[in-house]
This record gives sequence, C-alpha cells and structure tokens, in this order.
Amino acid sequence: MSLYLSTFHWAGNIMFTTERFSSILLRFGLVSILNTVFGFVLIFLAIYSGLDLFISNVIGYAVGSLLSFYLKKEFVFKGCKCKPKVTSYFLLVILAYLTNLLVVFLLFGLLGPYISTIIGGIIYFIFMFIASSRVVFR
Repeated sequence: MSLYLSTFHWAGNIMFTTERFSSILLRFGLVSILNTVFGFVLIFLAIYSGLDLFISNVIGYAVGSLLSFYLKKEFVFKGCKCKPKVTSYFLLVILAYLTNLLVVFLLFGLLGPYISTIIGGIIYFIFMFIASSRVVFR
C-alpha cells in the first residue's frame, strides 16, 4: 500500500502517476517563472514610474493572470480532457491576489516594496498551483 501511495498523486478527482505529476509540476513551475518575471517587471516598472504600490500590483497581476491562464491551458494541462473552468480560475486569481496583497501590505513597512512583493508572489504561486490542479483544470 505504501508503494501505491508513493507512486500516485491526487489532484482533485484526477490521479496522476509520479511521472505525470512531476511533468505537470515542472511545466507549471516554468510557466509560473515566465509569468512571474513578466508580472514583476510590469509591477516594478509601474512602481518606478511613480504609480502607487496597489495600482502597480493590480496592473501586474491583471495582465499576468491573462497570460497565465492561456499558458496553463495550452502548455501545463494540455493533456487534460477537461474543460477549464474560466470563471473559477479568475475567482481564484482574485482570492490569491487578495492574499498576496495582504502579505505585501503586512510586510511593506518591514521589508520594502520589492521584497514584500516577491514574498507575496511566492504565496500566490503556492495557492494557484493547488487551485489550478484541484479546481480549474480537473
């Protein structure tokens, strides 16, 4: 039984072999890195140009979430026989973003805008991996 548990992973109602799970996690990570760099560049350019931290984050995450959904649908979960739940995805993006925003504003005074934004992004990544595999692309 322990062999079975160590070689299969559950994501929502879908069971993945370790190889399939690793492949999805790797592709999700690559897409997330690309999307994060793109989003952070937008956020940092907006901050640098004098925009408010909140507005800068809204711009970065709004544009980044559109790119992210497309890349996840076409690259990460491409073998999924499911119909991605677009509404669920964007509701989860909003929830993840609000969580990220809370982290950014709690850490802003202590760590500044850049480090607090990076930590908030890590929280966002973890939340969206779980949400994408268990809710949106299952």
